[in-house]
Amino acid sequence: MIHPIASKTLRQHIASFTPIPDPLAIGEPMDTKVAYLSYEEMDQDSRDFVDSLSEVHEDFDDDLALQAVNELGVHADMNEYIDWIEKNAPTQPSLLGQTDTATAFRSEYDVMRQLLDSEPESNPLFVQLEKLWVGFVEQTEKSIRNLLSVQHLVYVLNKLQESKRSYGEKRVLPEWLDRGKPRLLAVKENVTYQMVLSIYEKDRNFAFPTRNEIFICNGNTRSEEVRLFLNRALADPNSYYCMVNCHLLSYDVCRVIETRLSNTADDTVKDYGLAFVYAEEKRDARIRAFLDKNVVKNCRQANLAVLREYVGNSLKLPKNNYSVDPGRYSARLIRSKRAGVGKSLQKSNLCSQLRQKLKGMDVTIPIYRTIDTDHVIARLNAKLGNGFRDVGRNTIHLDIAHEVESGVDELLFNLIILRSLVNSEGVVWQAQPTQYYIIESMPLIRKDGFCRHEVLELLPTITCITPTQALDFYQGNSGKQCFYILFL
Repeated sequence: MIHPIASKTLRQHIASFTPIPDPLAIGEPMDTKVAYLSYEEMDQDSRDFVDSLSEVHEDFDDDLALQAVNELGVHADMNEYIDWIEKNAPTQPSLLGQTDTATAFRSEYDVMRQLLDSEPESNPLFVQLEKLWVGFVEQTEKSIRNLLSVQHLVYVLNKLQESKRSYGEKRVLPEWLDRGKPRLLAVKENVTYQMVLSIYEKDRNFAFPTRNEIFICNGNTRSEEVRLFLNRALADPNSYYCMVNCHLLSYDVCRVIETRLSNTADDTVKDYGLAFVYAEEKRDARIRAFLDKNVVKNCRQANLAVLREYVGNSLKLPKNNYSVDPGRYSARLIRSKRAGVGKSLQKSNLCSQLRQKLKGMDVTIPIYRTIDTDHVIARLNAKLGNGFRDVGRNTIHLDIAHEVESGVDELLFNLIILRSLVNSEGVVWQAQPTQYYIIESMPLIRKDGFCRHEVLELLPTITCITPTQALDFYQGNSGKQCFYILFL
């Protein structure tokens, strides 16, 4: 699961870490931690030793000489000092650069603080973490331990979880939904995702939902995934969690849900928010048999125009980001009711306009017959790496064929709306603000005039039409207020 963390918050928790005693050393006398002194804090004898070591060889680093005296004291043999320095001398320039002896390393804590202070807060989070790791490798080569240990990671994650629990107010829910018990929502299969967004649309001040809060089930959903999701939902009193398409879950996975929800006595959070959404057409769904008493009978779906606005606000790019999209969105659907009216040309024009201003890659992923999430992620990783390191403005073009009948809603809801995609091995592709998604489709149409794939109705859309339709539109006979593009 991807959970965005402010880099400033992460830095504060890393800097506040105090090394934890080694549990393997329980029962043994604990060594007193060496107090690392700066040059000014040392007595005259220690200073003389540091000066002597610095003069032995011109390539010896003053900081290493200072550390050697701190490690070995003033009574060791001169050869021991030299051996220690040669053993711990770095093989490449230090990440921290040259430092004044007054701010020399005094402890593992000070090394971490030095690493943090050397990194500007304006840098992206992944850049800060990468440099911290490089610093960790360099400093551990100098025998300084406990910089980013597993204990350190556990400490930081616990602090982040505590800050999340105590932060902000509860998400405001629709009046027909409440907290404190699992709720079952039976909805029509062709509006499932619109109903899910209706839950979150009520509170525009709360963050747009992510994969952490909405879990899309399928026939391959594993028990471990569900167990982790439930543990997170039952421990969060502020947000609201949904499991979608629960009618697709296997018997074993449903048993995991039943067991976990039947054993909540030890949970400290009592006003959690958790809903299970299933297709009302699937009357024999296992999840319905278990939660039949908790069915919400009066759930109401928000207006489609309201949901479109809600999704559009989440896809809107900041004003300082260059965009060629007509509405400055990070995703755009290009659709038509028939072939040969210019969808591919419109896509090419958008990519060409972007390349005139910014460098980047244009990746096309054709999707025929069935959707294979593993293939989609493999293609993205092959072209763009993990998505976090791209420095250009890339376009990702999903060309969905007309005959694709299933999986489109799940793919687009995860990738475009929840902004992440996970394959069968747990590999996550996280959509970035520097990526422009173009979905090209000639969707199947229901009898009521809407797309069979409901998520397509939620996305910012360009509709390509024929010359006859364009004439009707300009003469005022169309009645539709969509954004049309005509290619002659």
